[in-house]
Amino acid sequence: MEPAIVDGWGGDWTELNNFKYREGRSRLELYEKNYAAFLGLGAAAEYATAWGMKNIEERNLFLATRLREALREIKGVEVRDQGSRKGGIVTFTMAGKEHGTILQELRNHKMHISLSSGAAARLDLGLRGIESVLRASVHYYNTEEEIQRFVKACAGL
Repeated sequence: MEPAIVDGWGGDWTELNNFKYREGRSRLELYEKNYAAFLGLGAAAEYATAWGMKNIEERNLFLATRLREALREIKGVEVRDQGSRKGGIVTFTMAGKEHGTILQELRNHKMHISLSSGAAARLDLGLRGIESVLRASVHYYNTEEEIQRFVKACAGL
């Protein structure tokens, strides 16, 4: 396997135009490292460990269920999630307005959602005849008040 990026840490520069990779997985390592990201990852792991993975799962599922229920109450909104076990990503469509516009309006309210197009998800959306879906993701640190604020903003669109 050749690494996507190579520096002097992943191998040796043997000649002017030749480079020999290190053996094993060390060939994928880089000399320059983002230490802030490593520290952030460590802090996030400690935070998640303190919460407990089972508690995080339960909280995510609770918040996502609340969001789905509240979105279903808005005229013109259709929750598009399928499957017997749903996760923390809630997909939905809103009739009467272009999804890119909705995305931008919600971001103007400091609410970050994403948009998945049918072209990027042909095996799912394309087969269901859905042009695009809005995606709202909850996580255990979100509050029920934030869910209510999000739903109110969607209803106002």
